[in-house]
Amino acid sequence: MARYLLVFLIACGGGSSTPPGDAAGDASPDGAVDGPVDAPPDAPSTDPAILTVATTAGVTETRQDAEAHLVITGRNLDGASSVTVGTTAAAIDSASATEVRVTLYVPAVVGPQPVTIVASAGTITKPAAIAVTPFVVSPTGSGGLGTYGSPLGLCDPDLELAGAGDTIELQGGTHECGRWVNLNTGVTVAGAPGATAIVRGIADEGFGFAVIYGPDTQTTTFRDLTFAEPLLPWSIDAYGTLVVQRVHDSGGIAAFGRPAAIDHYTFTGVGPAVETDGVIQFTSSTIYCTSGDGIVARDGGSVTLDGVTVENCATGLWIAGAPSHTGGATVVGCDFVDNYLGIRITYGGATVTDTTIRDDETTPAVSSVGLWVDTADVYVATSHILDQDHVGIRVTSPSPNNGIDDSFLDARGIEIVGGHVGISYENMDNNLWLRHSTIRDQTEAAFQCHALDSQTDLGRPGDPGFNTLSVTSGFALDDQRQYESGFHRYIHANGTTLNGVSFDGQTIEGTAELAPYYRISSFDSGIQF
Repeated sequence: MARYLLVFLIACGGGSSTPPGDAAGDASPDGAVDGPVDAPPDAPSTDPAILTVATTAGVTETRQDAEAHLVITGRNLDGASSVTVGTTAAAIDSASATEVRVTLYVPAVVGPQPVTIVASAGTITKPAAIAVTPFVVSPTGSGGLGTYGSPLGLCDPDLELAGAGDTIELQGGTHECGRWVNLNTGVTVAGAPGATAIVRGIADEGFGFAVIYGPDTQTTTFRDLTFAEPLLPWSIDAYGTLVVQRVHDSGGIAAFGRPAAIDHYTFTGVGPAVETDGVIQFTSSTIYCTSGDGIVARDGGSVTLDGVTVENCATGLWIAGAPSHTGGATVVGCDFVDNYLGIRITYGGATVTDTTIRDDETTPAVSSVGLWVDTADVYVATSHILDQDHVGIRVTSPSPNNGIDDSFLDARGIEIVGGHVGISYENMDNNLWLRHSTIRDQTEAAFQCHALDSQTDLGRPGDPGFNTLSVTSGFALDDQRQYESGFHRYIHANGTTLNGVSFDGQTIEGTAELAPYYRISSFDSGIQF
């Protein structure tokens, strides 16, 4: 049986009968191998690669404006001559084929940053290799690095290192610090997205942000924050250009020297809510005073209010100028409610349109004077002054007047309802125009004039006034001038009706009293209808 098996193996080509030169398969005439061969082992790659990037503490995030020490691992990093994080060049501390260590001052840009190495074998970039965080502040943070994993506290001195372009991000919760936190201009202070960040003092030690360092042209921004008592005299005391967005406050804002833009600002507390000697744009905001004034612009400051409600203040808006520092105001679509004095313009100018100044009869607060034109030029249009306890509009100037510091009121399409007097026109050398307006339901006078040598124009023959003056008692037009007027003897009221009666084409001079239509107190004055 063994003999037959051996014969079979030889016949089938078994055993060791391979022809010479064909150990790995049949050889072709040119020596090529036709059969399969085993592949050689992989050779090491000559391309450089970045595998990991972390700080020396082993974390993959670092803070804006910090000195960071990074460890970069990889392969074929020999001869590393340049390392860049984002667009910032880093200093190389050490380099080998598998590890490069660098130091850099972290840029202000927040978010994942690429790391790029230029090595002998080529250039390699690892996208999103290290995360740059804002100055992160936590209610429970203290002495941290200022990252999400190691936050700062509100009172940590390192917070004041934030520079122009940096962001201080306050996490949700209540942050406490019993002092001023002094900031550089150009910083953004913001609540974390989707969170409610509340800042306040400690016990009887108030808190506030003071922006006092750096160029005043840098814009400092505060947004998505709530300031709660106890606070210092101001929640925000800003030197330089300022932006405030979506802030709830009870301490107030001081914005001096540079422009400010305040939007969706809510204030409840002791005023002033805002004080400035600069230029402020104020939009879509609400101010409620428990006492004090609402918005005050001093020493040449000016404000623009658009869609702002001011309530329960001593003076809602006060342009508090002086002879050498005149300010101004533009008021559009605003609501002044229950302020003892709604708007006062002193030494300056103002335009008031589509605005309501009113008393809320459901509250105990009393509105006394709607608009006080105090040595100023004011234009009022399509606005309403309702239920003031004393005067709707008061026009005054210094007495005795120096002939320069006078007042000018141009009122078009306004309505004044209620109170003792609709318009009180006082002192001397002033100018007043009234057109297409209604003054009604007063108990003393719709229009009362004490303004000697002043031009009083309620309508002219070629430019009728189309005004309606009417009272529930007293006089629709009350001329109380007691002295001779050398320049403007007459009140011009062409096209103006008194308690529904038109006196077209008449001149009434000398003393006369005809309630509820008109009263003339002096022989040297009169009214021309």
